[in-house]
Amino acid sequence: MAISYPITFPTAPNYSGVTLRAMHATVTTQSPFTYKQQIFRHPGARWEASVQLPPMKRDQAGGWKSALTSLRGQSGTFLLGNANYYTPRGTLRSTASDVQCAATGSANSEALTLDFNVSTKTLLAGDYIQLGTGATSRLYMILEDQTGDGSVEVFPRLRESYSDAVVTTTGAVGVFRLRSNVVEFGWDNLETYGLQFEAIEAV
Repeated sequence: MAISYPITFPTAPNYSGVTLRAMHATVTTQSPFTYKQQIFRHPGARWEASVQLPPMKRDQAGGWKSALTSLRGQSGTFLLGNANYYTPRGTLRSTASDVQCAATGSANSEALTLDFNVSTKTLLAGDYIQLGTGATSRLYMILEDQTGDGSVEVFPRLRESYSDAVVTTTGAVGVFRLRSNVVEFGWDNLETYGLQFEAIEAV
């Protein structure tokens, strides 16, 4: 059976650490004489991540090794989110099958218009949301507190246009690919494996 992307990684053992980076295509030039700066803010923005896994024995490492190898370098994709924010700080709890909030916005915009089913629900600055599912999953960060219906700024810019799209806050993920075509597996004389990898958002 052919592997279908994006894949979902094993959950046992889970990540021991994830560093999620918000990357901006902003260029700075500076005069060597006056030190005056000019800032050029281009529209490019994406997520990048460094992922660490805990030391594991061969039986545990097998699932992870096969999953990473099945990506065939940068060709395949996988789902990744911020495990430390499995649920948001705000009060909105929703999944793709439990619609509590819908979002509307235009591609390349930095704002979403939210329509809450319960007007008192909140999303707080730093919360993550997911729009789309499967191969269309996109991970966004809320940049300002929002209570009830209204417009809120997000990172990154909207990848596509949305109209009443389901907002998922529980276990929000996006689609990523490996930064490199090389996957390394290291082990020590105690047959303990150490695995880590770098990822970039699939844009």
